[in-house]
Amino acid sequence: MYSSFLTALRTLTVFNLPGKSQDNYAQSLIWFPAIGFFLSLLFWLSVLIFKTANVVSSELIAVFILLLSVIFTRGLHLDGLADWADGFFGAYEKNKILAIMKDTHIGVFGMIALLLIPLIKLISIARLIDHNNEMFLFMPFAISRTGMVLLAVFLPYARSQGTGYNIVTRAKTAHFVAALMVSALTLYVLLNFTGVAFLSGGMLFTALLGFWFYKKIGGVTGDLLGASNEIIETLILFFCAILIL
Repeated sequence: MYSSFLTALRTLTVFNLPGKSQDNYAQSLIWFPAIGFFLSLLFWLSVLIFKTANVVSSELIAVFILLLSVIFTRGLHLDGLADWADGFFGAYEKNKILAIMKDTHIGVFGMIALLLIPLIKLISIARLIDHNNEMFLFMPFAISRTGMVLLAVFLPYARSQGTGYNIVTRAKTAHFVAALMVSALTLYVLLNFTGVAFLSGGMLFTALLGFWFYKKIGGVTGDLLGASNEIIETLILFFCAILIL
């Protein structure tokens, strides 16, 4: 179990601990929501420290949280977001979409996504902080990573090889069940039925997103897993900001 946790930690964040990673990368999927909760805890503590010091505005705290999220994840999911936007909105045929997504150059759609998504996150986080609802930061980062597990388990890999191949092709239903239970139980403890309701909505949206991925290219890729994380994070943050205040 520890080796699979290490694999998830090293895959999704810049953090590291001593030990050997799991050879079966799919085993790390059960820890994805836990990594999301770990990141959320760091962000929540950062907000509390800044608010206690009372030296900066909620907008500047939100900028700091957003910067931390990029640093802690190495911007990995943002890279997938840009590739998804360029591929899905820049072409219609599967092979062309996959070719664009593999291209290291960024296009107009990718740039638009990289501007809009962080902007929506920034405004949403600032609004939550401003209304003393920073506790809800635990939802988006955990739910989005649970969604990644759903896509990895229930969609085929769209390429013959790739960054997510070893995870997706060996993912099993049990991995998603375990990840979902971790998310549901933790969110219930932290936020009662509100957390569970948002988790349910997040999984429904992830399923719709997965259906779109399947219709476009016949499955999922590492880029799309990263993109889904950013999209779901943003969606949950947005709805937290407008519904819970």
